[in-house]
Amino acid sequence: MIIALCKGPVFTAICLAYCPIFIFVISFFGARTKLTQVAKLTELESLGGHTEETLSALKLIISFAHEEITLKKYDDYAARAMRISKKAVITQGAMSMLFFFFMLGFYIYSYGIASVLLQY
Repeated sequence: MIIALCKGPVFTAICLAYCPIFIFVISFFGARTKLTQVAKLTELESLGGHTEETLSALKLIISFAHEEITLKKYDDYAARAMRISKKAVITQGAMSMLFFFFMLGFYIYSYGIASVLLQY
């Protein structure tokens, strides 16, 4: 940083102007990814508890011939967990793509500014 300020203070200042935007983008992407991952893990935890309950009670339920109702309830839990997991993966992929887009934008920005400064 010190060498950059000594060699090209104007270019360094222009590139540092991008840093607050970059920090905001990183924190926003991290927060969105964290929210979807927490929702995914919460739903999978709920599904795990319901799976344990279903498997332990299946013997008793079969004896009363209500296994279809219990299996339908389990399928609903599993479908909801799968839907939330897909949403989490899509969100994580989109946030990764946008993160790399902003990194590439910084490189294009800095090279563009450097080429303009080199002409003078």
